[in-house]
Amino acid sequence: MTDPNKKKKHKCGLDLYYADNREDMATEQVIANLAMKEGLEIFLDQFGEAYCSLPKNPGSCIKLHSDKFNTWLSHAMFKHGGRGLRKDMRQMVVQMLTGWATYTEKPKSIDVRIVRQDEDVWYQLGDGKTVKINRTGWEIPDRVPTLFREMSHQKNQVEPALNGNVKILLDFVNMPRVKEGLTGERLLLLVWLVAAFIPDIPHPIIVLHGPQGSAKTTTFKLLRRLIDPSSLEILSFPENHTELVQVASHHYFLPFDNLSSISTSNSDTLCRICTGEGFTKRKLYTDDDDMVYSYRRIIGLNGINVAPEKADLLDRSLLIGLERITRVETEDSFWRRFSAVQPSILGGIFDVLVKALGILDTIPEQSEFRMADFARYGCAIAQALGLTNDDFLNAYRNSIQGQNTEAISASLIGSGLRDFMESRNHWVGSPTELLGELTSQAASSGIDTKRREWPKDPRWVKRRAIEIKTNLAVEGIHIEWNQPTAKKVTIWKDVENVEDGGNDDIPTFPTEPTLPAL
Repeated sequence: MTDPNKKKKHKCGLDLYYADNREDMATEQVIANLAMKEGLEIFLDQFGEAYCSLPKNPGSCIKLHSDKFNTWLSHAMFKHGGRGLRKDMRQMVVQMLTGWATYTEKPKSIDVRIVRQDEDVWYQLGDGKTVKINRTGWEIPDRVPTLFREMSHQKNQVEPALNGNVKILLDFVNMPRVKEGLTGERLLLLVWLVAAFIPDIPHPIIVLHGPQGSAKTTTFKLLRRLIDPSSLEILSFPENHTELVQVASHHYFLPFDNLSSISTSNSDTLCRICTGEGFTKRKLYTDDDDMVYSYRRIIGLNGINVAPEKADLLDRSLLIGLERITRVETEDSFWRRFSAVQPSILGGIFDVLVKALGILDTIPEQSEFRMADFARYGCAIAQALGLTNDDFLNAYRNSIQGQNTEAISASLIGSGLRDFMESRNHWVGSPTELLGELTSQAASSGIDTKRREWPKDPRWVKRRAIEIKTNLAVEGIHIEWNQPTAKKVTIWKDVENVEDGGNDDIPTFPTEPTLPAL
């Protein structure tokens, strides 16, 4: 006679004593219950993907549909006397746990390395440690909510030091020295670095440029270790749009090294990653479900020349020039010096960020700038560094002027229009006449009209000009097509840019076009 109190062993070897289940339960359900009893927290993220938080790794989570979860489940089975699971059994367990989370738990917003919840910024150090930052201070609390996606490439961050100093970083970056101290691009670099720890605003793409031997790659490694430590300190630029989206989903800071040019499609994708627009792709070829990607990332590009050429990408960039190294130091010596002060630099970043968050409410909107949120935070960060709003805004305006120059120079039509208007204040004609004038001008300006970017018919003149219209306006050159036929083109200069004091024939148009804030 069977003892009703005796627990039954399933064919996988699991003793039901540990799961406390009914004898008629399927093996997969027993294993799912076992996982829950082990302290597994299961939930859906903001995009409907199933995740779990492992008991010994607070604050971090992994996908249920992942090799790492399979490994954890195998370990749990081994602890309780079970054998290995077949693939179909594992899939059934994951499906059951996903169903449980879908209809039982509320979704949670999670991301990589940095998350903002209400007034708090949370930064993942690793090994269950997280820094909590707000306007009252920063701390490393004992208990943290589940906030972070755990990626295999991530490395632990050093523990930040109290009363740190972010300005120490400038001793390791080969930027021009200035007698005035923290000004120009040196100020912009520190502002950008501190702002990188604010996850819910668009950030300018930092573009390092300089001659060979100016330590562009090393500078990116420094920034990588401070923002998002990883075994992949430098990234190679992906070959296509899909790979770029995938890489961006796994990293908070993406430092792309040694670029000479960027395709139009990848340029558009970088703009969307910078500003936080979403992407979708099919999960499987066997179904019609979508996988959604939506995030804002910190992006870095470096090269001997300025890699971005498209005006919309340059508008979202921050150009930082580096000088050639004059004093050579061994790798070991350099990184030993940096490692010794890294905790102080990181603590200094958090100290400045705390002050900036407290100052932010006193900073007016900065609608003058395309990257308006960054400009507003930049003013607060500059004050937290002991400087003024004008110190930052003047440096930022100078940087934007450089971006406009690069955008116009990178555009064949932009360069042609700038040279064409050099000797005149006002021009009116048809698109066909404009293309003829620009083609004639190109010969004397050294512009190769055989290149693919040069318009071959009048319709493309407008398309190419619209791409850099805003940049030309900053230079004081404006271009308009009459509506709705667009058969007449009017080009004019700002009156203050006209050397002869003005021309009564110049039409009056708005000279400061309003830009959407990002």
